[in-house]
Amino acid sequence: DPGKPERSQPVIDRAAAAFARWQDVIARRLTADGVAEQDAAALAMLVLASFEGAIVVARASRDVTPLDLVQAQLRSLISPQITPAARKRATR
Repeated sequence: DPGKPERSQPVIDRAAAAFARWQDVIARRLTADGVAEQDAAALAMLVLASFEGAIVVARASRDVTPLDLVQAQLRSLISPQITPAARKRATR
């Protein structure tokens, strides 16, 4: 039965590992760009969860607006925390 937990556990474990890797990559980039280390992991989870949710809504509504809105809101939240040196690197 595909609904049995023991059959779906490997898929759940792989998905959890993938999300953890993505969160780590995002957190490391945020830290490299000047976000305080203690804030980077939480912000990375916010970015990941926000975009994953926006993808679901965008697919269901067949409209990319949720992705645009999430991107704009996250940019306004995170941009003030990025150091000027990191901003210069990003524009090169």
